[in-house]
Amino acid sequence: MLGQLDLSEAVGLDETVSRRGHRYVTVSLAIQRQQEPVTLVLGYGKAVIQLLSAFLTANGRHPVLYTEVVCNMSQDFLSGVGKHLPNAVVTVGWFHTVQTFTKALRCAEKPG
Repeated sequence: MLGQLDLSEAVGLDETVSRRGHRYVTVSLAIQRQQEPVTLVLGYGKAVIQLLSAFLTANGRHPVLYTEVVCNMSQDFLSGVGKHLPNAVVTVGWFHTVQTFTKALRCAEKPG
């Protein structure tokens, strides 16, 4: 089955809660796939990009082929992409850009 995966050169990453409490997982999405994008549950934290890189390598896709990663501004993601996907440029997801902008406006509106 792994041989049938479309491991494109652009990937989207996001964290989500898997259960009650603070159990997070990271989901990877092959952006360029035409139909039924593949998602992979990878884990959480600093090792996520390393795990993705190892998975890609094990399945015939060298990490240097990846040119774009769409993600939030998590330091774990940003530093991991630089280290494990060296040719990838990070694009901050639209949702995260708007969220950061909205927070900045709220802080600017508060007196004092």
